[in-house]
Amino acid sequence: MTNSLNDIRHAKSMIFIGSNAAEAHPVSMLHILHAKEVNNAPLIVVDPRYTKLAAKATDYVRIRPGSDAAFIMGLINAVIKNNWHDREFIRTRVAGFEEMAEVASHYTPEVVEDITGIPASEVTRIAEVLANNRPTSLTWCMGGTQHHIGSSITRSFCILQLVLGNMGKSGGGTNIFRGHDNVQGATDMCVLSHSLPAYYGLKDGSWKHWCRVWDVDYDWMVSRFKEKEWMNKKGFTIARWYEGVIQEDKIEQYTPLKAVIFWGAASNSQSQFFKLKKALDQLELVVIVDPFPTNTAAACAKDNVYLLPSSSQYETSGSVTSTSRQIQWRHKIVEPVHGCREDYDIMKGLVERLGFADTFYKNIKQVPEDITLELGKGSLTIGYNGQTPERIKRQTENWHTFDIDTLEAKGGPCDGEYFGLPWPCWTTDHPGTPILYDISKPVARGGLPFRNRFGLEKTYDSSGRTENQLAAAGVYNPGSEVRGGYPEFKDVVPGTNWKTDLSQKTLRHAIDRGMAPFGNARARCVVWNFPDQVPIHREPLHSPRPDLIAKYPTYEDKPNHYRVFTRYRSE
Repeated sequence: MTNSLNDIRHAKSMIFIGSNAAEAHPVSMLHILHAKEVNNAPLIVVDPRYTKLAAKATDYVRIRPGSDAAFIMGLINAVIKNNWHDREFIRTRVAGFEEMAEVASHYTPEVVEDITGIPASEVTRIAEVLANNRPTSLTWCMGGTQHHIGSSITRSFCILQLVLGNMGKSGGGTNIFRGHDNVQGATDMCVLSHSLPAYYGLKDGSWKHWCRVWDVDYDWMVSRFKEKEWMNKKGFTIARWYEGVIQEDKIEQYTPLKAVIFWGAASNSQSQFFKLKKALDQLELVVIVDPFPTNTAAACAKDNVYLLPSSSQYETSGSVTSTSRQIQWRHKIVEPVHGCREDYDIMKGLVERLGFADTFYKNIKQVPEDITLELGKGSLTIGYNGQTPERIKRQTENWHTFDIDTLEAKGGPCDGEYFGLPWPCWTTDHPGTPILYDISKPVARGGLPFRNRFGLEKTYDSSGRTENQLAAAGVYNPGSEVRGGYPEFKDVVPGTNWKTDLSQKTLRHAIDRGMAPFGNARARCVVWNFPDQVPIHREPLHSPRPDLIAKYPTYEDKPNHYRVFTRYRSE
């Protein structure tokens, strides 16, 4: 989420796609309705069904499920064709625009109507509403992500905001409303099968970085795996872990799974539940860590289930990260009841019995404060290192000193800080970053350019055109020594870069020069390491429109996709 719930108050228009905030995120409605009623901002809701949010909308757009990318690329095409795009923003801060525009040109209003069911005239009209009411706050939820081309759909949202020049601005941005108070935090800590915490991935360098953070010998860590190669391989996804048990499809796994732990997770939204049920009945051990028995526990047909009753959020303490990248401290209200135990205690019991407690808790003496510190020490990629438990607690206790419009504290012990110290919060004296990619503020005061991640120059295969990937001259944060684009910082401490320098000297060196540690680059419209370099529509696998399947085919089948053979075209 580039901006925040509060910042929506500054929007001049809003578009919600696959998001029913009135029911799923009711707190946000305070800010949404403020923008609508005070700013007279149009509220556009795009959804297959007429939701409670749609009832508050000025414009309701009914879309066929799974056709979001076609609609958004159609909006982009309409914006460009009518010369409503922000030419200067694109010239100075965007890469791959020409290649993207060529793809978007195929999504005429008539083509979009055929794919989405949205009248052609509505496509052009909505584009004009957005063009005439900037900045626009764009928000999506799982209605935009949970599709087989979810990555293309969400990328198209970002490209639309780039084309309109709405990124890095108050009232604009791309905003993803999370479902629970710490979903963002869980994502940042990468409770996933393909990455270490803070999006470091699974390469050897990433493992070595975190081994330094944990003060654990790298060779010992390698020894924990059956073979070295498995250390760098993605695991199963939560959607298809059962394939590792039933083994009905081709998989890349050296042995069938024998045990599974559900920790604060049920199977309520699991597709192909009959396969999951079959797996549960084959497992030797099913462990469920939850305050209550879940439907997963009830689904098991044999006596292989153990319930470890955990505490609720009111019976534990620690840091959580909200949808707006804000970190807050949750205080314990009561002690766990009815034999429940805190997650920390359950983890401690498991680690002790598994025999590596001394290694696991090497840096953790005070729980949960030391856990927050250890995670922050290693999460340099996203700037978790400035949010110490002391700062987070102080903010939580002084929330009333923060301005509802700017989220900045005025007076009191948190003066000048932004609420929740939204990441990246680079150092212990950094105020946090309320709006990502905002070049109107100094980096030391929460400003940021776009990150440089993929080299300094790109040659596009289709045209042979070469383009500088760094921001244009004249694009920089106030106080920057370099008045234009620059690459990421490295070798300030020999052999390290800003993501691996645990001394944080690299971070401070960059900020002292008024510059961002990760460089100053252009945002990409073309992602050359993705299956679709520019977002396109691919017809949903189980489409009610078979005539569109040939015109907009799905992907080829993917072997070893998160260890499982995944059918697309053959399905």
